[in-house]
Amino acid sequence: MSIRIFQCLEGSSLHSINSKDFIRGVSAKHRLMKYKILLAVLASASMGFSQDSTASWASAGLVPDSLSVGDSVQLLLKLAVPHGVKAELASEHPDLGSFSVLSATQKRVDGSVADTLLWKLWVTTYDPTRDTIPAVSFLIHVNDSICDTVSSQSLVARIIPTISAKLPPDSIKLREIKPPVSAGKYPWYWWLLVPLLCGLIFIILKFFKGRKKVLPEYVAPPKPAYDEAIEALDLLDKSELLLTGRTREYVFALSDIAKRYIERRFEVAAQEWTTDELLEWIVRSPMSSEIMAATEKFFRDSHPVKFAKLIPLAVEARAMREDIGGIVDRTKPVIAETKPVASVNQAEVGK
Repeated sequence: MSIRIFQCLEGSSLHSINSKDFIRGVSAKHRLMKYKILLAVLASASMGFSQDSTASWASAGLVPDSLSVGDSVQLLLKLAVPHGVKAELASEHPDLGSFSVLSATQKRVDGSVADTLLWKLWVTTYDPTRDTIPAVSFLIHVNDSICDTVSSQSLVARIIPTISAKLPPDSIKLREIKPPVSAGKYPWYWWLLVPLLCGLIFIILKFFKGRKKVLPEYVAPPKPAYDEAIEALDLLDKSELLLTGRTREYVFALSDIAKRYIERRFEVAAQEWTTDELLEWIVRSPMSSEIMAATEKFFRDSHPVKFAKLIPLAVEARAMREDIGGIVDRTKPVIAETKPVASVNQAEVGK
C-alpha cells in the first residue's frame, strides 16, 4: 500500500515519501516519530472504513419501463444519506436527454442510521430515436464547507413505435389524395320545399307584425276636490242657463257639484244619498256650525226645485250659487307649509 503524507516535519518543506522507504530510511533518532505517524495513518484509514459503512448511494428506475411517444411514465430517484445530512439534486432541472418533466414530487424518510430521499418525476418523450435517460447527480452536504456528489445509473426506456414493425414498407407510404366523389343529385321534389318554406316564413312574419302591442290607456290622476269644484262652478257661470230662464236646470247642476265636492272632500257617499240622509250627515259632520247651517239651507232650498218641480227665480238661483261658492272656499283643505329651519351660528352656540 502506498501512502502519501502531506505534513511539515520539524520545519522541513512539503515532500512525498513511500511507506517502505520511510521505514527503511528513518534513523533511530526519528523512530519514535515514525510510529506516531503510522498510528495516525492507521487511525485515518479506520475512520475512512467507518465512513464507508454509512456511504451515500443513489438509484433510478422507470415505472413502467416502456412507453409510446407522448405517454408519461414515472421516473423514481432514490438517494440514501447518513442520518441528518442534507441532500438535493445537483441541478434544479436535471438533464434527462429527450425526456421532459411534466411534474415532480419529493419525500424524505428519516431513519435511525440513514435517511432516504425519494423523487417521483412524471416524464415523457416525443423522440423515439433517443431512449436513454442520463445519470442524475445529487449534492450531499457533509458539513457547511464539504459537499459530495453521488450519481444514479443511466436508464434505457423501451419506446413502443406507433407504426407496427409487422406492416409492410409500402403500407406506411403517403398516398395520393383521391379525387372528389359525387354524392348524387337531390330529388326534384326537394325544390318544392324552398317556396313552401319561404311562404311559411312570410306568413309567420306577417302574423307577428300585424299584432300591435296594446298599450294600457293612460288615466290622468283626478284633480283635487277643491280644484274640480271651482272649475265646475266657473263653467256653470259661463253657461247661458240663467239668461235663457232655465233656472231649474241651473239648480240641478249646483246640487250635483255640491254633492260631488262633499263626497270627495269628506270621503262619504254623498252622491248616493237622499236629501234626508245627506241632512242627517250634515248634523254630525266635522264642519263648523256656520258652514253646517249654510250647507243644510242649500239642500233644503234645492229639494223642492228638484222633486216638486218648483221653478226658482234667477235671483234665488244666484243666491244658491253664492252659498255653494262660500261652502267650497271655507272647507278647502289647508296644506301645512314647512318652514325652513334657521341655521344656528356655531359661534353663538359656544357662548
